[in-house]
Amino acid sequence: MAEKDENKGINTLGIAMLSALAGALAVVLSSEENRKKIKEKVSEMLEQGADRLEETGEKLDQIKEKGRKKIAEKLDEASEKISVH
Repeated sequence: MAEKDENKGINTLGIAMLSALAGALAVVLSSEENRKKIKEKVSEMLEQGADRLEETGEKLDQIKEKGRKKIAEKLDEASEKISVH
């Protein structure tokens, strides 16, 4: 029974915190200037994320190419050893 009462208190506290957060968010978003700032910041973050994704893709391609070259070198070495014997 005590566990049920404890969970009820936690749920009530959680609901109160979510309500306070929703209220604060509503106040922030009620201003046109704040909405513009948030929109600009989100756009900036998306651009940065796209740039980082592109950089990561380029690095991955470089790593793949380096790996392919190493594999080709090892295959050439193995081929030479086989042809010598």
